[in-house]
Amino acid sequence: MNDSSKKFNKDAQFQIVRVEFEMTQNQMDKYDDISVKIKTWAATLWGASIGWSFQTKNKEILLLGLAMTIFFWMIDVVNKNFRTNYKTRRNEVVKAMNEYFQKGEWPKDFISPEPPPNKKIEIRNVVLMPHIFLFYIALFFLAILLFFIMSETKFLSMSKFF
Repeated sequence: MNDSSKKFNKDAQFQIVRVEFEMTQNQMDKYDDISVKIKTWAATLWGASIGWSFQTKNKEILLLGLAMTIFFWMIDVVNKNFRTNYKTRRNEVVKAMNEYFQKGEWPKDFISPEPPPNKKIEIRNVVLMPHIFLFYIALFFLAILLFFIMSETKFLSMSKFF
């Protein structure tokens, strides 16, 4: 058997790479959907803690809302890290496809299919990404603001507004 019969033809190679590209993009979309659900749960439970605090006239319940905000923030950070792993692989596939279209050959070091790189969770880099950070920090500061407002005013006089 000669070398050419051992290798896939170029069309079969391209189809494998195309399927890998679609798979990595689908995984990224899945992690984006999970992130939306995490944020929805965070906002719902945060809002419930605010309501519960006003209903029971107990400002300490707002601290529970702060804890929940931090908890969901960290879950979202881990989710984003998994998504970034797939994005890294997708970008490698796109780069290889570009080279294939320009030169007619796959890069020498490119292998497909290949799972995405499994990076360690990089909390420092992900936690302050604006699309993650701004949502949770807004909930966090609103809860702190409400806590201090409830501490400084008579709660009974404030509760007539809610």
